[in-house]
Amino acid sequence: MSAPRAAGTSLTASRSSSEVPRRGLAATGTPSHPGSGSRRFAQVGAAGAPGSLTCCADAALPPEPGHRGGRARAATVMMLALPGSAYLYQGEELGLLEVADLPADALQDPVYERTGHRLKGRDGCRVPLPWTPDGSSFGFGGNGSWLPQPPWFTDYAASSQSGHLDSSLELYRRAIALRRDLADCEHFSWIDTGDPQVLRFARSDEWHCLINFSSRPAPIPGRLILNSEPGRVSAGTTTSLLSPEAAAWFRPLSQE
Repeated sequence: MSAPRAAGTSLTASRSSSEVPRRGLAATGTPSHPGSGSRRFAQVGAAGAPGSLTCCADAALPPEPGHRGGRARAATVMMLALPGSAYLYQGEELGLLEVADLPADALQDPVYERTGHRLKGRDGCRVPLPWTPDGSSFGFGGNGSWLPQPPWFTDYAASSQSGHLDSSLELYRRAIALRRDLADCEHFSWIDTGDPQVLRFARSDEWHCLINFSSRPAPIPGRLILNSEPGRVSAGTTTSLLSPEAAAWFRPLSQE
């Protein structure tokens, strides 16, 4: 992952949009394997002015075995800690990747026709969501889905993730609920960590966000509230390390 530059205090944060392929699991940082394309944080806005922070991706990826998107989870925790509005694209909460191998005869996005079949368009991120791990449309409806769903959707079904604390769905649920409780003002300030690969900012005197872009653990200087890797460290812990390519919310010990 590459640390973004600071650019003002009034931000609109977005993980993706209807114009950007769904990137539920591989959103940021150095490509995880050959051919995966580049990923970046794209930041718009002059210093001191309103701007936006968007996690972007340049290439569509098939799911990797056992891949649960640690970098994307970290990007989500960071983004939801920012002030301003947060936009989530359907499927992100399940950790879905774009369906990159839709057959040509299934494509329905007008972009495909308008470009003379040069661009596939956005159908890969519009495939109906898997609600259950089985059925003709993974629970989306009784007569199949309007775009073909891949077999690997069974591993990402909402019903399978619900209630499992280490799932992508439960991470989103916890983060959104905490954001509602914690984000009571637009205060934002950067805090120097002494390490260019560890980013920290304060949303108020009571809670901060720490993002570890490095390849080594970083100390969390406070009591943990939320971790992008919930199975690693429990909330409430005061002496813990943040894993590489992870993010956390915490309360500084000085505020307790």
